[in-house]
Amino acid sequence: MQAKKSFFSVFFLCLVVSFPVMAREKVTIIVEGVKGEALENILTTLSLQKQKDNPRLTSNRIKFLYKKANDEIKLALQAFGYYKPGIKSFLSKSDDGWKAKYVISMGSLVIIRNMDIQILGDGAHDQAFKKLIKALPLKSNEPLHHGQYESSKKALQRLAAKRGYFDAQFREHKVEVDLKSNSATITLHFDTGNRYQFGKVTYTESPISLNKIQQYQPFKAGDPYQNSLLIKLQQNLSNTDYFDDIEVRPLYEKIKELTVPVQVSFTPRKRNRYTAGVGFGTDTGPRLKLGWDQRYNSQGHRMGAGAKISPILSTLSMHYTVPRFHSKDAELGFNTILTREDTNTSKSSSINFGLNHRHKRWGWDETATLNYLYENFETGDQEETSKLLIPGIGWTKTDTDNPTYTHNGYRLGLNIRGAFEGFLSDTSFTQASLNGKFIRSLWNNGRIIVRGNLGLTGVTEFDQLPVSLRFFAGGDNSIRGFDYEELGPKDAKGNVIGGKYLMVGSVEYEHRLKDKWSVAGFVDAGNAFNKFGGEIEVGAGFGVRWLSPVGLVRVDLAMGVSDPDKPIRLHVVIGPDL
Repeated sequence: MQAKKSFFSVFFLCLVVSFPVMAREKVTIIVEGVKGEALENILTTLSLQKQKDNPRLTSNRIKFLYKKANDEIKLALQAFGYYKPGIKSFLSKSDDGWKAKYVISMGSLVIIRNMDIQILGDGAHDQAFKKLIKALPLKSNEPLHHGQYESSKKALQRLAAKRGYFDAQFREHKVEVDLKSNSATITLHFDTGNRYQFGKVTYTESPISLNKIQQYQPFKAGDPYQNSLLIKLQQNLSNTDYFDDIEVRPLYEKIKELTVPVQVSFTPRKRNRYTAGVGFGTDTGPRLKLGWDQRYNSQGHRMGAGAKISPILSTLSMHYTVPRFHSKDAELGFNTILTREDTNTSKSSSINFGLNHRHKRWGWDETATLNYLYENFETGDQEETSKLLIPGIGWTKTDTDNPTYTHNGYRLGLNIRGAFEGFLSDTSFTQASLNGKFIRSLWNNGRIIVRGNLGLTGVTEFDQLPVSLRFFAGGDNSIRGFDYEELGPKDAKGNVIGGKYLMVGSVEYEHRLKDKWSVAGFVDAGNAFNKFGGEIEVGAGFGVRWLSPVGLVRVDLAMGVSDPDKPIRLHVVIGPDL
């Protein structure tokens, strides 16, 4: 009796273990006549496709799902406007398992013949909704696409939320398809309801005057609500360098009478910042950098001082800045800079007292300046002292997808300045300089880098023009293969004394080898002249790039190709692309 029970127990266990293996059926699904997104949607919808790897899939289950597939295919194709497809299906079994085949004739597309899109409520007079409706993918006499219909509904809802229509809802939304005429009518009646307004804005306690902080607020209580203005407020506060961890939060839970209060929370940064660093560049040699910045006082003003010391170029500077001067995006600055420069071609010592006004114009950073320059300089056999009052204006614009390592971006700059003899100046001159750098991705791991500099000077007495205002070429960011500022017009003894004009261009290709390493090849050309048509100098070479924790390190070995002696020079530069 005991042996009999043991036999049945073993038999039952074997039956349970072997059942899934015995029941498992293999099925292959073939769909013809459809491709692209429509095919992907069909395969995503088909129950047979979803369950084909199920270990418990039986023959009966395959037959059931096979019959169900025709309706699923029709539903999947309706999303793309095909309401009358022809479907031929085949199911067969062989030693390799089951094969389900569907041959589809798509038929004619359903065309949108009528569209009834209405904006009701306060939003009916909002130009943003009128602009959105024109941009919707739904168009009369175009094929019906249910994905576009759904995305259009979501776009209306998103815009309503962004612009303060918090009670918005669809009064009617439907797609009516007439299979006889193969046409569709779309109805979207969107009621925005009332538009909400900004309420009171409260700020975290700060060492900076509340009146000064409120100058960065691009709206006031009672203005129509816009989410973009909250983002703008956060960006404005972030750009001040006053605060850390800025949060701008609408208090939806405290809405009263269609007004939305706003809470701004932040942590002020430390008032004083001290910096120190050492570095090396082939243009300047070893260098030491020291700095002190007071980020703010009670009125939000900034001040600071800095020193840069190297064998070739040293500066000592002080500055004071008044942000939000007159307009929302403007600041007024005062600075004093002491400079000493000692190159192979010139020596100079100068002091510059400056006044500048910065603001945004047409998407560019515009800076108007007024500088008084006193400079003592030597170049060639000439030793002079110049005093100049120099008004100027400049525009810069930078666009980059990554400030540390740019894949696609550019930097453009235009500066115009001058002086008038007799008006606190020893000579008259007018000068314009244009510079640009463009970076574009190439293939998967490459970058093409193009840069150029153009300078033009008109001057009554060139000998009175300080060397800091003359043009020279050569160096890390000019024509590699030549020393820093060693190229330009020469005097009768062959000494380089600088020129009135500058024209320099460079083309470089960089290829990424590993995550942080790349190699580059380049050609630089140009020169400084006293008249155009002068001799063009050419440098070329190759280099290694390393994306270090402190920025991009560039090490280049370049040859002065146009020099008969073919000098070879090492160039080392650390810093961002733009």
